[in-house]
Amino acid sequence: MTLHRHDPRGRRRGATADWYTADRERFGYLPNYTKVFGHRPAVYAEKFLGPETTRAVADGDAITVLDPVDAEIVRFATLVTRDAAAVTAKDVDRLRAVGLSDEDILDVTLAVAARCFFSTVLEALGVQPDPAFQALDPDLRAALTVGRPIAEA
Repeated sequence: MTLHRHDPRGRRRGATADWYTADRERFGYLPNYTKVFGHRPAVYAEKFLGPETTRAVADGDAITVLDPVDAEIVRFATLVTRDAAAVTAKDVDRLRAVGLSDEDILDVTLAVAARCFFSTVLEALGVQPDPAFQALDPDLRAALTVGRPIAEA
């Protein structure tokens, strides 16, 4: 299957065109990161929490708003993101203690690494968060804004 192709007029076709259409419908505009990752649509995957839960997780309070398994996953993901070389067998054992299999732990680690990759690429290419994020609750916006400032409309 071809992930994307340009037609003679420079428009996207295939999976990238479908992705662009879906994001335009979902967000009401085409996000900057979609334009960047549209060149490799298989890289993109997202999952969203509600504003209250997102703010609590961003503030380091995952344990207060998530179930114990998800809170432990967030704790581990934070460790991997900050310093993967500092992760110990004890950290992995904590995931096993809440019921994750070795396959689950690998999946979590790969997802964290993919997210780090995603963020690094956006930063390196100077992609700002989309202006639509200016409409977020100011406290939530502040908790989520890391790196480049949100683009102005």
